[in-house]
Amino acid sequence: ATIIALIGFMEAYAIAKYISASTKDKISVNQELIGQGLANFVGSFFKSFPVSGSFSRSAVNFQSGAKTGMANVISASFVIITLFLVGPLLYYLPRAVLSAIVITAVISLVKPKHFIEIWKTNRNDGIVALSTFALSFIMKPDYAIFIGVFLSLSLFLLRSLHPKISRLSRDPKKELFVDADEYNLPTCPQITLLRPDSSIYYANAENIFSDIKLELDRAKDTKYLVIDAESINYLDATAIDVLGDFLDNMRSRNVSLVFVNLKPQLKEIMQRSGILSKIGEENFIASKGEAVRLLFEKIDHEYCKTVCPNAVFQECKTVKEVPEMKSADISIKELFEQLSEQESIDVFLSKRYESVLIKRDGLELELRKEDFLTDGKELYLPLSLKLKQNGVGTNLGKICKDSCKMKNGFVLLGNNIKDASKAIQEILIQ
Repeated sequence: ATIIALIGFMEAYAIAKYISASTKDKISVNQELIGQGLANFVGSFFKSFPVSGSFSRSAVNFQSGAKTGMANVISASFVIITLFLVGPLLYYLPRAVLSAIVITAVISLVKPKHFIEIWKTNRNDGIVALSTFALSFIMKPDYAIFIGVFLSLSLFLLRSLHPKISRLSRDPKKELFVDADEYNLPTCPQITLLRPDSSIYYANAENIFSDIKLELDRAKDTKYLVIDAESINYLDATAIDVLGDFLDNMRSRNVSLVFVNLKPQLKEIMQRSGILSKIGEENFIASKGEAVRLLFEKIDHEYCKTVCPNAVFQECKTVKEVPEMKSADISIKELFEQLSEQESIDVFLSKRYESVLIKRDGLELELRKEDFLTDGKELYLPLSLKLKQNGVGTNLGKICKDSCKMKNGFVLLGNNIKDASKAIQEILIQ
């Protein structure tokens, strides 16, 4: 009975959601469930079949322009009259004819372009949509929907088992903390900032902390591990137990564990479990910026001067010489003239010489004067600079990878416009 009720509600809600999207009417899931529950409750006193919304009948009503529940009353009246007066005449109709009637009624509900859009947006959603659609041809639509929901939940669980662990670094142009791998930015060897992009619970706790250990294996000089809990909304008992073991592992490595952006409800859970006192109240800091400021005072500054080649944080400038980046005074027109000499790229200049658009093999890079920076000697572009690859937005860091000359989160172009134009061409043809 529970399965029948669940499948019936899924079928009714699916058609209601589709029609509401077309009519722009607001749909209330609770009201839909109450209405269906009352209909089945009353019907049970008269030994009726379980009732639900119908794909075919709803489609016919929608195409006919029905607006109120009275349409169902009129429709049911005609069905009853037809059964008594015309029913015997319809007995000999082939089932194929009846199927054609149903298909004609629901064919308008099928929108092929939606499947393409869903597939492009999210492959997992595309798999669910296509699988449910295909299964509806070989079984009842309500069973196909039930399998689709089960498949969707399974894929969601699979994704949550191995969430992304983002390495964070500071973007020197925007002065924000961003995904270091996304922008190909350098990270601090002594302060490792990681952000699990998921809540932590029994199904993924082991995987998350194992992945964090792998990150630390690659950053052997880490003194402080900063976990950004911004995306963590839930911790269960298993997560707390695994966190306790992880804390012991960190201490065996002589690495201090620090949490930032931890939500109050999670901190309360940690306090009740006793793990908060083990980590230490002083290791819970409000923000990433404040954590870096406090922890930078405790790391090995001699290592920063002699070993670390980058200046990831603003605080690095207090212990070693780091040239100040300023806007470069360059001529976009002169840059266009230099780039135009390159045969492997197409170059377009805006009417007012405000920007130059460079195209090659699906790559589109638009450069403005304010994009260029200088340290007084060399010209640079920020790794976070936006461009398009086959019509999809990306950034310069992803395109450059390991082939560009980089310094402190910037792409080194050279010390004049001619060198810069050659470097830009090399970036686009790699």
